[in-house]
Amino acid sequence: MSSPTEHPLQVYARAWAAGDLRTMFAMYHDEVVFRYFGTHPLAGVHRGKAAATAAMKDFSLRTQRQLVRLVEVMVGEDCGAIVSRESFAQGDTRVEMERMLRYRLDGGKIIECRVYDEDQRLVDSLVVAQALPPTP
Repeated sequence: MSSPTEHPLQVYARAWAAGDLRTMFAMYHDEVVFRYFGTHPLAGVHRGKAAATAAMKDFSLRTQRQLVRLVEVMVGEDCGAIVSRESFAQGDTRVEMERMLRYRLDGGKIIECRVYDEDQRLVDSLVVAQALPPTP
């Protein structure tokens, strides 16, 4: 249970660490915007809760992304950032890197997320290498 003074990103980070997707998704504003950098097929802007969560799901499936640990949670009045250490599939092995996710909040909900990867070229190659088959 969160305390009345707990910052929304602290609640979000705790849910992420626990694998509580329901709480995580509930923290997104209906008009949330995800911004992925790089040159991979998912790079760009994903507007709205459905598009943003679909892009995050696609990215996670393509890269077999797994949280290793949360390094740091930084909060401000209506913003913050989470530095995470995550692992990704690369063939039969896994590679780890740090990522910084920068958030903007509106009314206690996440309205924007910008994802900065420690090794953008590697992330680009992982997303391309693990392209999902087209859905019928």
